[in-house]
Amino acid sequence: MASSRRCVEDLIENELVTLPEDAVIADAVKVMKDGGISSILVRSLSSSAENPLITGIVTERDILYRVIGGNKGPYKTVLKEVMSSPVVTIEKGSSVNEALSLMRNKKIRRLLVMQRENTKDATLGLVTLMSITNAEH
Repeated sequence: MASSRRCVEDLIENELVTLPEDAVIADAVKVMKDGGISSILVRSLSSSAENPLITGIVTERDILYRVIGGNKGPYKTVLKEVMSSPVVTIEKGSSVNEALSLMRNKKIRRLLVMQRENTKDATLGLVTLMSITNAEH
């Protein structure tokens, strides 16, 4: 099977879209709609869009279940209130099979791909179940 030889960095979606923790859900929905994406990475208020410190992730499903299903207002609810945190990560050199196993065990569809640089972790991008599935065909 091809996935045993492929590494997660081959399938990274490099365009990291982040918003600060205090952004309202309505703004996140607009960014997701305009960008044709299904999730937003949430960054610490003390970090910038150019050098984000990722503190969580908000997906379409989170918005549907935690905001709409929770009867919360999308103009009053901030990302920090509904984000999944911490974001599950995987190392750059990991295999696609390792990524699939981690996704299955954690019951998630997205992993943040990280690379250790000196003593700091650098965020490279997201790998999604969809990107893995599409690459297999």
